[in-house]
Amino acid sequence: MVKILPHIQNLTPYKPGKSSDPSDFIRYKAILSSNENNYGPSPLAMEAIRKNLSSINLYPDPLGESLVTELAKMHHRNEEEIILSNGLDGLLYSMFKAFTLAGDHVVTNDNSFVAFNKFSLMNDLALEIVSNIDYAFDLEQVVASVKENTKMVYLCNPNNPTGMAIGAKELKRTISRISSNVLVIIDEAYFAYAQAIDADFPDSSLLNLPNVLTLRTFSKLYGLAGVRIGYAIGSSHVINVLKKVKLVFNPNLLAQVAATAALGDEEHVAKTLTNNTKWIHILQDQFAQKNIRTLPSYANFICAIFSDATAASKFFEFMDSKDILLRKLDGFGMPEGVRVSIGNDEEMKYFSETLQQF
Repeated sequence: MVKILPHIQNLTPYKPGKSSDPSDFIRYKAILSSNENNYGPSPLAMEAIRKNLSSINLYPDPLGESLVTELAKMHHRNEEEIILSNGLDGLLYSMFKAFTLAGDHVVTNDNSFVAFNKFSLMNDLALEIVSNIDYAFDLEQVVASVKENTKMVYLCNPNNPTGMAIGAKELKRTISRISSNVLVIIDEAYFAYAQAIDADFPDSSLLNLPNVLTLRTFSKLYGLAGVRIGYAIGSSHVINVLKKVKLVFNPNLLAQVAATAALGDEEHVAKTLTNNTKWIHILQDQFAQKNIRTLPSYANFICAIFSDATAASKFFEFMDSKDILLRKLDGFGMPEGVRVSIGNDEEMKYFSETLQQF
């Protein structure tokens, strides 16, 4: 039998927020489990894909220079300070490969994006998970957890699955107290939603600090989760190191042209953000009327907190019986929580009506 490394032996495969069974897409009236953009991809992105289908026999630009140029303009950064990848998973893979060795120490928070935890364990690192205070990050403890052999600190802002956020002053103060030898990763997958809800939401890429790496994605706002494309913004030194370990020829050709087109679709972006903010407020009010606690959300989902795991399961199963698929949060260490993604208007109206029946 092929020998498996000890630190890999006990890992479990990632469990997605929805079934892989195609029949489920027919059964459910509302799939609100994976924080996707249920208004669909940008029409301009779809057109770009159609126009480039005959070119998929060709390798893509390994650095995606056309898209990087547009992103550099949007973020007012140099092109050397941006790198593309096949989703944030690809970026995490490169970061762990470039900046850590087995036994190194890394820090994250409880009840946060589990991919960072999984990559830490895959690479045989000493993963420290800082407990939260009523679901909010304990940033004082995050700073206190940094050691001499700490290589990375990961902060998801807004956080998935809670939707809660770190304010501008808190974020800047926290980063300033972490050694410049430590790579501070700020995962801003939901940044655009947050800024639409709160115009003062902090953009970590504007800090322009040598040890801060900002992660963004096209999976959420731009509706391109299926083609896998994301990017990082950081110092030219860090970005150059990531390029050395980046898997060649990703993102794929269709992902690159779709993302470039999606950036220019202002109508699609505006519609998505406007409707998301509207439904966040509506659902927060409706859950409150039902005496169900929801956490403050700066993302495209609501995190509902129940008295215990049994109550959360009862809510989840009720919605499932009404053909609404949500996300139970056991895998995030929150068995008392259920996450509700914001879908399109038709889905949200149905969910809203069903919530009144619970």
